[in-house]
Amino acid sequence: MSETRVKPRWMPYVLGVSLALNLMVIAAVASAVWVRGGPQDRVRGGGFATPYVMALETEDRRALRQDAIRAPRDQSARRAEYATVLEALRAEPFDQASVAQVSSAQQARVLDRQNMLRAAWLGRIAAMDAAQRAAYADRLEDIIARPRDKWRR
Repeated sequence: MSETRVKPRWMPYVLGVSLALNLMVIAAVASAVWVRGGPQDRVRGGGFATPYVMALETEDRRALRQDAIRAPRDQSARRAEYATVLEALRAEPFDQASVAQVSSAQQARVLDRQNMLRAAWLGRIAAMDAAQRAAYADRLEDIIARPRDKWRR
């Protein structure tokens, strides 16, 4: 004996609602990519995404990103500094001098990294011929003419 199953009356409605929700999610994601640009349009580099870098050609931005990635970083020293700050924050009395010393060392490391990236950026600009620099200046002008919140596009 074979029993024929009858689908519940509510099933097509549930499937319709599910399809509608899936389409809404897809539309939201597509809209976000369209408005903000895809991953290839984003400039990374730990805060070095200034209009100067954004106006560079894609290859030059990639090269700067690689320079930033290859820059030496001493993770063990950074962890030790964070541990020192945490210890000082929990200590009684508060050791302000210790935190100030660690903060100064971290600031110096950030400035060294910024100087290295700035030198790499200047090297890219210096290697351009006059036509490339003029095109770069036009792209830069377009970027800085936009409101700041639109720079990420």
